Amino acid sequence: MIGTAVQKGDYVYVYDEKGYQLCCVYCGSNGQLMGYTGSSFSVKKDDNYVYVYDEKGYQLSCHYCG
Repeated sequence: MIGTAVQKGDYVYVYDEKGYQLCCVYCGSNGQLMGYTGSSFSVKKDDNYVYVYDEKGYQLSCHYCG
């Protein structure tokens, strides 16, 4: 379960409730962490798409946001 997700530079790091790192996802120089829940997090990347990932960093969906 995701406890927190934090953007540090070009990457988003996801941690569990105890602070252990679950995954790390590249978001690009203009990328942005959009938000997270207990089971997923979303990242807007340089290509104007929002990608949704699970707690292990596997992509669940992708949506164009222009």
